[in-house]
Amino acid sequence: MNILPRESGVLLHITSLPSPYGLGDIGPEAFHFVDVLHEMGQSLWQILPLSDTGSSICPYITVSTFANNPLLISLDGLIDEGYLQKDDLKKYRAFLQIRLTIKKSMMIDIKYLIQLAPTS
Repeated sequence: MNILPRESGVLLHITSLPSPYGLGDIGPEAFHFVDVLHEMGQSLWQILPLSDTGSSICPYITVSTFANNPLLISLDGLIDEGYLQKDDLKKYRAFLQIRLTIKKSMMIDIKYLIQLAPTS
């Protein structure tokens, strides 16, 4: 007698979902992902903890047991609900572009330093 039915699913943190803001959130893409999982016959979506990590990037180091991570709030959802205007996000998008440019240049510098490192 099998008490638990066999199920399958995926492990994907919400921050890994696509987003125009650089970090996946609990917004339209999350709902779309659930629909895609259903279409593929998957019944489970395992996610890492959603707690506020403060200055840490580790989902297991949190500032509170009860607080959700504010970075996971959907900015598009806030626009839809009238808490934000689309123009409010122009500076944020500009900041993301600068940040991505800096990150790319850092990766180039790291690759260059690795090439210079002695091999012995």
